[in-house]
Amino acid sequence: MPGLYKKEDFKDNCGFGLVSNIDGIKSHKVITNSINALISMTHRGGVGSDGKTGDGCGLLFDIDHDYFRNAVSKELDIKLPEIFAVGQLFYNNKIEDILPEINKILKNEKLSLSAIRKVPVKKNILGKIALDCSPNIYQLFISPSEKVFNEQNFDTNLLQARKFIEEIFFDDEILYFCSFSSKTIVYKGLMLPNAIKEFYLDLQHKDLTASSCVFPSKVFNQHES
Repeated sequence: MPGLYKKEDFKDNCGFGLVSNIDGIKSHKVITNSINALISMTHRGGVGSDGKTGDGCGLLFDIDHDYFRNAVSKELDIKLPEIFAVGQLFYNNKIEDILPEINKILKNEKLSLSAIRKVPVKKNILGKIALDCSPNIYQLFISPSEKVFNEQNFDTNLLQARKFIEEIFFDDEILYFCSFSSKTIVYKGLMLPNAIKEFYLDLQHKDLTASSCVFPSKVFNQHES
């Protein structure tokens, strides 16, 4: 159809893709295929002077609640409730420093903190530029405290809690949530696409599954590790 494309309006952009099972069936293959596709878009992102630091890549996929229940049980000896959300957090200091404030915010939003997991990573694969600004990465497992569960209320409370926690500093160089949801989770950072699986050890586990995954080769916020 004439008029839809104008050569002078064309601009280079970051790479972006989606892998999904059309039947909604979860598998580890969705994650591995997404990583392979992300690697094929390496040329769409920038590379730092150290040759290892990128300008951001990541994966967004539906939460595998069973995987995280098992991981938290094995690593922390904590049994997660049936319903929970995951806050994927970048924080420059120890999470214990702000736990009282986080718990107060969650309580006000009718939420409770079930567990905190330090995300297993392999930092030595990062380039020096990314390593120098690499934060601590935590997963906050949050459950509703209301006796009668309401999904819409839960999602609303999560959104408000995220906003208030981020306002502790008003600075995403110090505290930043990659995701804060009961449905999806984000793994991202300033590594090159071929290093994201090496960096995040969770992504190597065949037990971690997803039914769909979105992946950019240049993430939208540039403050990550």
